[in-house]
Amino acid sequence: WNLRKGGSPILVQHESRVWYAAVNPDSTHMASIDGGGLNKTGQMKITPMRGEGESVVVNTTLGSVLAWSSDGQRILVGQANGGGAVYGADGQGPLVRLPKASGAVRHVAFSPKGKFAVISGGKYARLWPADFSGEPRKLTHRHPVVYSDFNHDDSLVATASHGGEVKVWSTGGASEPIVF
Repeated sequence: WNLRKGGSPILVQHESRVWYAAVNPDSTHMASIDGGGLNKTGQMKITPMRGEGESVVVNTTLGSVLAWSSDGQRILVGQANGGGAVYGADGQGPLVRLPKASGAVRHVAFSPKGKFAVISGGKYARLWPADFSGEPRKLTHRHPVVYSDFNHDDSLVATASHGGEVKVWSTGGASEPIVF
């Protein structure tokens, strides 16, 4: 399927409510995730966008959001139970399991240059190096953090909370954020 040239779109069917979908950086695959049914085991489906081949189906635990890495090789999944996991673009994994935090994960993102990843949920976002080594840096708010994203060169990350706060943090150190 080619959006610019027309044709039939790719249909990906899930058995329960789909929470999130994203296209990889080179537009060859789409990943979608559902929250699961009564058994709470959801599915992530990685689907070729050119209509060639079947979806790869990965069972996930309470998956709610996902993001592709900038190189298209990994998928970061945020979970409704506060945890997270990293999968290969081919569905292998989880390659890394991330510890649970307080509150459901509301948003995840890899930085454009591939240096960092951020997971937002509870009253903070967790900023990790992209290899998920060590402890994450906690970017704290007074209310649940619902969104976070990076600038073009990975030097800043913005976080937004339900309480109306937006903070911009330096990714390079523990400096105080700019609060809007």
